[in-house]
Amino acid sequence: MDPALLEKLENCQTLPSLPIVAMQVIEHAKRDDSDSKTIANILEKDPALASKIVALANSAANFPRTPILTIQDAITRMGLDMTMTLALSFSFAKAIHDCNMNSMDHESFWKRCLISAAVARAIAHHLKLDKPERFFLAGLIQDVGMLAMNEIESERYGVIYHSARNHEELYRFEKAEFRSTHVEVGAWLLSFWGMPDFYVDLIKNSHETCNKNSAPEQKSIVFASKYAELWVLDDTQAQMGKLLHEGDQCKLFNSEQIENILDQVNSQLPSINSIFETNIQTQFKPAELIEEAKHLLVERNLKLMQQLANARTEIANAKTEMAEVRASEQQLKDQLKKDQLTGVFNRSYVETISEKAYTRSLRTNTPLTVMFLDIDHFKQVNDQYVT
Repeated sequence: MDPALLEKLENCQTLPSLPIVAMQVIEHAKRDDSDSKTIANILEKDPALASKIVALANSAANFPRTPILTIQDAITRMGLDMTMTLALSFSFAKAIHDCNMNSMDHESFWKRCLISAAVARAIAHHLKLDKPERFFLAGLIQDVGMLAMNEIESERYGVIYHSARNHEELYRFEKAEFRSTHVEVGAWLLSFWGMPDFYVDLIKNSHETCNKNSAPEQKSIVFASKYAELWVLDDTQAQMGKLLHEGDQCKLFNSEQIENILDQVNSQLPSINSIFETNIQTQFKPAELIEEAKHLLVERNLKLMQQLANARTEIANAKTEMAEVRASEQQLKDQLKKDQLTGVFNRSYVETISEKAYTRSLRTNTPLTVMFLDIDHFKQVNDQYVT
């Protein structure tokens, strides 16, 4: 990270902060001896947080046989790890939601965070990764560095934030303007909060380029960010086309799997809207959007192939013209050096090379020989062939 930016972060007193309850949960999340009773006692200190977790434990997704009434019952139903992850998700959500956005678009940013979280969890399920809820939290907080950059450099960051047409372009603008990105700042902020290395490392790699050899955990968080763009960009066809191409490059998703992931996210939206008090709507139908994107890719590929063919023709023509120019140049040089009738060097060129030979002879102390040839009756040749 740029040293000047790091110094501002370390000295800033108004960075996004977490409730004490969340900090205590983070501390216990890193310990091997955490127990459900201790976590329950911590969560009960925040009634609003505890009630959300109990409500989620009572949701249809967790198939409660009997009503869950206490946070201890919720932990028993969902498990300690999942409960702590959900508690942190709710705490981070509140911190992000309550943060001063200055010149940033609060609604768009918050929507992107929640969609990214839902997609990360859906991809984790698809890849059969351990504890998918962890990826919901990772997706939720992967852009938290934007809030910190906006806090310490509000005016400068506001300019590039509103100038960027998409998230990838914002990342490049950050690099150019600050010599650091919100990814680096976000990883620093998570470390500052004491988050487990699992989340810090995921955020560090959340905007890297994936390939078929990338770790599945990295793929989940990288593509979560890319899929979230479908809910915030106007040109969803172009974005879906990129996702189809990149998914194929990474040997990760085919079009049917992408459709299943998007359908899974859509099925989660009512629950997300209820829990986080939002109103996120999907403005596209996954199957139709994928087909439209495929047609767009075919059209673009055909256009690129035609452009490539035209370029090759132009290159071939240019090479031919260049060869002709070089041949003309060589012919002109020969005409300047040689007698047109006999083809031997003319007097001007002989004087030039003689002077060079004489200079070289003096420099190297070697003999220089000049030979004169006389052709008898050359006048007859000259009279016969020269016009």
